[in-house]
Amino acid sequence: MSYLCAKCGKSFKHQSSLTRHIKQSCNGSEEPPTKKARSSSVELNQPGPSGLIQPQPIPSTSRASSNSGQIICQCCNKVVQVSHLAAHRRTLQHRTNACVDVGPGVQLTDNAFRGRIASYRISSDNHHTNFAEFFESIRQRFLNLMMEVLRNHTTVKINMELFGRYIIQKGESQDSVMDVKSFNTTNKIINSSMDLNDVLNMFIDMLTNQTTEFQERDSGWALEHIMYLEVNVNQYTALHGSSYIKLPKFIEAKKAVVNVNNQDQHCFLWAIISALYPPNNRMRHQAHDCNHIRTDMPSTEYRKDKCGNFVRGNILKFDNYEKQMEVPFVVYADFESVLKPMGTCEPGPKISYTYKTYRHEPYSFAYIIKCSFDDSASKFQLYRGADAAHVFVNRLESDVMEIYERYLKHIKFMNPLSKEEQDQFARATNCGICEKPFGVGESKAKDHDHLTGKFRFAAHTNCNLNYKAPSFIPIICHNMASYDLHLFIKQLFSEKTNVDVIAQSKEKYISITKHIHVGSYKDKDGLLKKHKLNYNGLPSRNDFYDKLNDEDVSELDYRRAEKVWALFNCKTLGDYSDIYLKSDVLLLCDVFENFRKICLETYKLDPAQYFTAPGLAWDAMLKLTQNIDMIHMLKKGIRGGISQCSERKHVANNMFVPNYNSEEPSSFIAYLDATNLYGHSMSQLLPTGGFTWVNESDIKNFDVMEVSDDCRYGFVLEVDVDYPEELHDKHTDLPFLAENIVPPSSKSKLKETYSEFI
Repeated sequence: MSYLCAKCGKSFKHQSSLTRHIKQSCNGSEEPPTKKARSSSVELNQPGPSGLIQPQPIPSTSRASSNSGQIICQCCNKVVQVSHLAAHRRTLQHRTNACVDVGPGVQLTDNAFRGRIASYRISSDNHHTNFAEFFESIRQRFLNLMMEVLRNHTTVKINMELFGRYIIQKGESQDSVMDVKSFNTTNKIINSSMDLNDVLNMFIDMLTNQTTEFQERDSGWALEHIMYLEVNVNQYTALHGSSYIKLPKFIEAKKAVVNVNNQDQHCFLWAIISALYPPNNRMRHQAHDCNHIRTDMPSTEYRKDKCGNFVRGNILKFDNYEKQMEVPFVVYADFESVLKPMGTCEPGPKISYTYKTYRHEPYSFAYIIKCSFDDSASKFQLYRGADAAHVFVNRLESDVMEIYERYLKHIKFMNPLSKEEQDQFARATNCGICEKPFGVGESKAKDHDHLTGKFRFAAHTNCNLNYKAPSFIPIICHNMASYDLHLFIKQLFSEKTNVDVIAQSKEKYISITKHIHVGSYKDKDGLLKKHKLNYNGLPSRNDFYDKLNDEDVSELDYRRAEKVWALFNCKTLGDYSDIYLKSDVLLLCDVFENFRKICLETYKLDPAQYFTAPGLAWDAMLKLTQNIDMIHMLKKGIRGGISQCSERKHVANNMFVPNYNSEEPSSFIAYLDATNLYGHSMSQLLPTGGFTWVNESDIKNFDVMEVSDDCRYGFVLEVDVDYPEELHDKHTDLPFLAENIVPPSSKSKLKETYSEFI
């Protein structure tokens, strides 16, 4: 079905196309406008040294017609709506009609600003379907063009767009559809000192990769021929240095930019000097302000590590040996809060605002002090009443001081060694702390637990002196950074004590450390006030209405509350809350204690010694990474998914298919698929540890064929392989020995290729 224009008689496939035609371009007749359009012209100068004629700016290509709101394009001899003139000038038809020859195979398609911006079209004299041949045929024309451009402009910014005509078979009738496809590049800055051949090769690699990826996407488009290459040239003026320029007001007000008031042209040098030699007050500001954290970069200078050895500052190695020691006391805590309504002023209707409805007020807390060496020293505390945050801080400080007085204040002397312990000390060849061997004639120290007096192992003297029990007690809470800490942070600062903060932001803190001075303690617990939590019986379901979400509690949740109430024989709502709080704290303690146990067995590191999981992972990596060269070798051997270029189409030729040609060799198409490759690989023998280098003598006598598949020890080989040329065609579909490389001018991480082809 087609739609005909009543004015000019043109037919259209879609109704929308006819409507657009009537509104925009139909002038009532297929005849060209009666007023003859002027042909486009351009003034030409004399040829330059490269043989190219430098054109003057192209004059206006359109003028107003007699019809209102329409103009006539002089290049295309076509009536165009004024609102669509810019889009028309960008069309392929207009750009082709507006071309002006400036040399053999080189045309000027557009220019502006007296030639500062220009577009050139470079074409070949022959018909090409191979991109390498096309670029080689226009190479000299591109070089001549760019030499002429750089003669007038020392530095330019250019990009390229390659045009080609593609064909595709559509529908069951296999009708051919043609279309022009283009591929463009990013802008690159070039100047007269650069090798233009290298510049062209760089653009060729970018365009070739795009065309290859387009055809590999199973689009069905096939290249019929390469049309031409467009080169867009922009004159480029680099920024130059200048003297002092006053900062804009909004930047100066931030007090965050150093702007040196220099009177010469060496702004960059002054900026470097201001960074290397900052004012003394600024150095202190940077070191202690959370918004401007600074750190000293490691250098090659020698420093003394924790064991007394001199090592270079830029060498990473594990030296936090004290974090191998299990923290003797850890506190696990949690809070429960009640929502109290808040009365606020009505906010202004013209600004955005947050309407505060309730205030979180803690009414109970619980914590358990877990002792690692004596479970009888562990302690559980539960409080429900007034001023819970203040009571929490006071009770916790009291328990911490009691622990200090009883266990940490005085070091327990080492118990007499048994016969087995004396033999263990005498036979020790490696330090039990740093795991390094003892030197010849070096004295060994007996390391013991300062809390129990038990002998642990032999150690270096310096290692033993630095291997001390931690002088802190970590407190671990549920969601401390985002919630619990906000409930009692003011109480931490209620007295004049030293508090250290590791801040994630101005509202969230990774850790807060409060230094407690040993002294007398006075209990400041508040009295229990009358509260809804003290009412007898479980409230009705209607009393659990959620005003924030505007909904009642579900029947299933209320039945569960009734079941828990009866199971634990609760009398008041406070008893029910205590059961929930106890469960939370005990579960937190159980989970984290198991996590500590696993880490101590696997890494010999205690997570309670660290503020964050990344800190623990970093030390575990340094501790377990003994030989970085082995890791690099294994990493280079990792192979993931193989990316390859296979034959897109293959026609079988045998007696079982139609159109069999007996004169040609017989060929078949086989589809092979292997399932569960991952499961198969994981069921094979895999390395688990004990990696050692093989010495040169063993390598010379090594025969890989003598190593059986079920051998107890395997080998990882790094070899140089010569791939015979006679195997290339046989292995073209799936070559052996794929490399983990990035091919030139490609963003792909894996390409299957031969190393000699790269």
